[in-house]
Amino acid sequence: EITILQRCGSHENVLQLFDAFDTPRRVLLVMELATGGDLLGWATDVHRPFSERHAASATVQILGAIAFLHAQGIVHRDIKPDNVLVRDRGSFVIKVADFGCSKILPIAKRGALMETFVGTKVYAAPEILRHEPYD
Repeated sequence: EITILQRCGSHENVLQLFDAFDTPRRVLLVMELATGGDLLGWATDVHRPFSERHAASATVQILGAIAFLHAQGIVHRDIKPDNVLVRDRGSFVIKVADFGCSKILPIAKRGALMETFVGTKVYAAPEILRHEPYD
């Protein structure tokens, strides 16, 4: 996860890693602060109803982050509302987070099918649930 976060650079819609500390008992990550909560909470608690304008903005920001990750050879594999954060309650800047299920694909393997089931079942694509190869 640390290698992946370091590789993400400073994309505005990816939660940033500032530093990492490896202790004998745990690994500590110093991450960008996102006080707006996750996307689902923001939509249901802060801005009810969640407007079409907000949905469009969220979609553009999430897909922009995913396109950036894919260009870096990174596959997130667990995109869900819990892993999409809002920077703060006063803005609507989306931050894709939680790269624990992510994978770096070497250039030679980009476009190849993956087979490992990872992520959250409720949000998984049908081919993953059927244990079929996916891309």
